Amino acid sequence: MSGTLLPSRRQWAIAAGFLGCLLVPLSLVGWALGGPLALAALPGVAVGFVVTLQARSTRVGLLAVAVMAGLALVSTLAAASTPVAAVWLGLVGVAYGLSGLRGWHRLTMQMAIWCSYIVVNPLQAGGETKLTRIGDVDASLSAAAVTALAVLAAGAVMAVLAGRVARRDPLPPAPVLARHRAYALAAAAGGLLALGTAVVLGTERLVAGEWLLLTVIVLLQPDAAATLRHTAERVAGTLFGVLAAAGIALALGESDLRTALALVLMVAAFAFLQVPRRYWLYVALFTPGLVLLSSPPGETEAVAAARLGFTLAGAIAVAAVALALSRFDRPSAG
Repeated sequence: MSGTLLPSRRQWAIAAGFLGCLLVPLSLVGWALGGPLALAALPGVAVGFVVTLQARSTRVGLLAVAVMAGLALVSTLAAASTPVAAVWLGLVGVAYGLSGLRGWHRLTMQMAIWCSYIVVNPLQAGGETKLTRIGDVDASLSAAAVTALAVLAAGAVMAVLAGRVARRDPLPPAPVLARHRAYALAAAAGGLLALGTAVVLGTERLVAGEWLLLTVIVLLQPDAAATLRHTAERVAGTLFGVLAAAGIALALGESDLRTALALVLMVAAFAFLQVPRRYWLYVALFTPGLVLLSSPPGETEAVAAARLGFTLAGAIAVAAVALALSRFDRPSAG
């Protein structure tokens, strides 16, 4: 058991490689075409790398990237209307829950997460991005097409890279959910994502509002006990992380040392994410790293507070639903 307390050398290497493969190409794209376009490629990078490692198959990773590109296209178009976006993410939540019937819950989580991200942060045509129009096509459709292409291109590259480090040993069978649990998870995910989307987009696209939706997706587990345990870990890790982010920002200000420390925290977070039963530590490391890297100058405390608030709101909603649905968890025989 002691060997599982800390990440192995291989896990540290994968974490550092993932962050490097994440930042280097996105920085180049941002430098050449603008930051928003680089962020549009982020879902492809994450899905291509993570799904390939989870499935231990480049082919599965490439297929997931292709599906994500289509989802990115629809998500960008849906973002133009709050009611349409709420319905769309509600359907994404239902599909996410039902994927457990085939044992795909872990694989589809990434797609649900990035659909939510795109709806809250769609690529906007014009302005600083050097993206205006594609011929005579409407700007919103142009942005959707460019987002889909960015996801497809970046994701394919990451899937191939991840395939080179993925283990070749057989993949452990994924749990297949009983129908009553899959239906309950689908109803909970669909309802909470639809409601959360209406709240976030209906209130001037609140800062860090995507974390309300991401919290719902990540915390909803196939059974109530796992959901409540995951929720407690998420809240504890986030609380520690935002306090750490505020303290680091106060001590270091806007300096290169702050950026370097944030990158170290991100690498450590991805390394611990691969270690069983260390989810709370992953959150505690990931939260300050992301807040420090993503917050505009002078707004670290505000971004940290928003992240904490949305995480708490999502956690409370998920915990309430989990308790209400706990009656679906039938006791096992024997």
